[in-house]
Amino acid sequence: MAVIEQFKNNLYAAFAARVPCVFVDTGAPERAYPEIWKAYERFAAFFADSFHKQIRAPQIILWHPRSGLPDGEGDFIPGTQSLSAALDAIRNQLQEDGTESLFRVFVLPHIAQALAADPDAVMAFEELLMLINGDHTGQVYAGPARLAITGMVGFEHMPAMLTSMLSRLEFPYPDEDDIIQLLQATIGFRTREHVPPDLVSALLGLDYRQAQIIARVSATAANPNAPDRGLAAITAKANEAKVEEQKTRLPFVKFHSPPKEEPAFVGMTRFMQKIERVGVLVKRLDRKSSAGGAFTLIGPPGTGKSSSVKMLSWITGFPIIEFSFGDLMQSLVGQSEERLRDLFKVVRAMNRVIVFADEMDKQSPDMRGTAADGGLAARLQSAYLGEMQKSFDEGRDTLWVATANRVGTILPEFFDRTQVWTVDYPPQPVIERVFAAHLSRLQGFAAKDFDFPALTAEMYAQFKGRQQRAVSPRLVTHALREACQVADVERDAFCPTQEELLAVIADMASGKKLGNGLVGRSVWDTDPPDAHGNDNGARPQNILQASLFVRGD
Repeated sequence: MAVIEQFKNNLYAAFAARVPCVFVDTGAPERAYPEIWKAYERFAAFFADSFHKQIRAPQIILWHPRSGLPDGEGDFIPGTQSLSAALDAIRNQLQEDGTESLFRVFVLPHIAQALAADPDAVMAFEELLMLINGDHTGQVYAGPARLAITGMVGFEHMPAMLTSMLSRLEFPYPDEDDIIQLLQATIGFRTREHVPPDLVSALLGLDYRQAQIIARVSATAANPNAPDRGLAAITAKANEAKVEEQKTRLPFVKFHSPPKEEPAFVGMTRFMQKIERVGVLVKRLDRKSSAGGAFTLIGPPGTGKSSSVKMLSWITGFPIIEFSFGDLMQSLVGQSEERLRDLFKVVRAMNRVIVFADEMDKQSPDMRGTAADGGLAARLQSAYLGEMQKSFDEGRDTLWVATANRVGTILPEFFDRTQVWTVDYPPQPVIERVFAAHLSRLQGFAAKDFDFPALTAEMYAQFKGRQQRAVSPRLVTHALREACQVADVERDAFCPTQEELLAVIADMASGKKLGNGLVGRSVWDTDPPDAHGNDNGARPQNILQASLFVRGD
């Protein structure tokens, strides 16, 4: 409940500072109304005791777009269904009622559409705010009556002429205590110890309205005496609902629900042991320490760094927020920092989440591409490190993972605050296990039909000398994808044969090694012309083949 108390303190401070209008940023205003009332009630008591010397019952006047503005006597003021008319009525009350209006706060929910459709409402709103804040003669309204806006998310729907006179307060997502109380009330868990932590984690990051819906759905499938029965599916549903909701809030990053099946992942034994310990800690109800932590994986492309993040999500059950700092950067001043703040708000609300900063080195401040950005990349990364450290200090279960291809471009602070793991190209026995892991998931697979050492030997035979050490799991994945396509075309089968795999791997050997560990084929025919100097129409044929068969390999 600490986040709600902090919100009420901030709201009280806004009232005490005579802020003309408080913008409560939330899509679930009905949950914010009681907190607005409590904060204003506290302020009204302070004001009466300090200035007015007369205790009056504070009032919240809630405008409704269909009924209008209440008149305080159980009815509505005629003609105030439109926003502009309601704002004019509020201004008249503040000017005429004197001390009678000192203990009122006017709440205006869901006004985005009215502001967009009615220019008069925008002008009336500006006049009202100027009256409260101080008009052109310097007169400032002395009473505590103020405005509050709810039912809107973000300033993008608010005219620019109004935003400078608004104080924006973000209504918090429900915290762990709120979620547990909600589940106890809807499902009927006897004590908070009986509430499954995975379900609590799945609901963290949803607003109150969505959390209530998922909790009620959970109540239909749950048995308080056997809480694990039926809740796995509900937990997955809650995670998916959370991911879909956050996609609309943060369209500039990628959200991934925990995998429904164990990923085909082999290798990184020591790192996997660390991850498994984190997974065990997450599921303990009696644990005394946080499961949060930070890892930096450094190594060449295709070696499994990103795949290990999926494995981490599978083991812990945490969803993934994936982004690069390039996704955050915007051309207008302040937009990039606002995006990062929005990201941190979601991370704090979700708590149990994997924050995946991919390819950190591409946006490091010492790279030439960011040298002329005015220090923006450095500021974003410093804020990222600060939020990461704050999550450690607060004992959150957030996992922070960053990947990079080169060690020299990472900020030194990452080495101080994260566990750094180097990811090199795997040895040949590991590549054999990668083949087996991927093939075992295909329909029609039989281990006796494959010679994994032979497949791996053929893969290594593509390269000579030092390049033989650059065989990566990504190359295996590419070969298997090609072989599956061949099998599907030639035999209408899901699983390729040993011969089809060997043929595809040998075909890869005709390509040129690229810097990212993959191979690329030339689209031009390199066969010599015949004895008469004719190319036999090979070039047009190969151009057609290029358009049909060249893939992103």
